[in-house]
Amino acid sequence: MIYLKYLLAALPLPVLAILNGTIRQLLVQPKLGELPAHQISCVTGCLFFAAYTYLLAKYWKGFPFDGAWKMGLVWLLFAVTFEFGMGIVLKYPLSKMLHDYNLLAGRLWVVVLIWTFFTPIVMGKAADRPMFRL
Repeated sequence: MIYLKYLLAALPLPVLAILNGTIRQLLVQPKLGELPAHQISCVTGCLFFAAYTYLLAKYWKGFPFDGAWKMGLVWLLFAVTFEFGMGIVLKYPLSKMLHDYNLLAGRLWVVVLIWTFFTPIVMGKAADRPMFRL
């Protein structure tokens, strides 16, 4: 049952990702080009996820470490499933779906996925610290 709670908490993540991608496409990419826009968007996406997770941790009164890593795992699996699910629905070839996983080409999507896993752990701790209290 707790995994369902974590999954439901993940539902705003694609909304944040779509908002972030829209900002990238409309504002950043025309000025900087595709690769720099992708890289900046990965950073801003991580910041959006962090802010959302911090607010969630405050609302839930923190995350116990055991729950935080489980939440991160659920969120990671949700993100990858959502991404590849949408790729299948949109009939993208596998090469297109894997394009952003190439770190050697400057693609940072893997970093976003790693951050998605660690965000509940890091932001759960941050929400408990006095200097971060609202």
